[in-house]
Amino acid sequence: LIAYLTAFVSYSSFAMAGLRRFENEVEGNILKNYGPQLSVLVAWLGMGFCIAFTYPLVFNSMREAAVNLVVTGKARLRASSSFQSVLNSPKSQALFDRTQRLARRTSFLVNVLGPYPARSDRKLRHKP
Repeated sequence: LIAYLTAFVSYSSFAMAGLRRFENEVEGNILKNYGPQLSVLVAWLGMGFCIAFTYPLVFNSMREAAVNLVVTGKARLRASSSFQSVLNSPKSQALFDRTQRLARRTSFLVNVLGPYPARSDRKLRHKP
């Protein structure tokens, strides 16, 4: 609650300062109201720097949460007895064998989930 209140007060104070400075001609991005001075260019570069380096941090936490959610769900599913009985049926075993032969991880999944645990050293070895 304190964080939201602090953010609201700081954003509101900047909004009011922009409104007092430019009155009815305030644009959505306050930097567009200023002329082409060096100080404004530095402010634009600072804003771009903040956006470029904040987005990956937000994405990384979302990715970690999604991977942890999948791992937890997979562990709960494998622990259930009904899932184990379906998994041990002959049809499931045949489907699993066929899928194992055909399936390969794409580069996207390797980037998101990491390499196979059994093959993690394969990348590091060089075979002539």
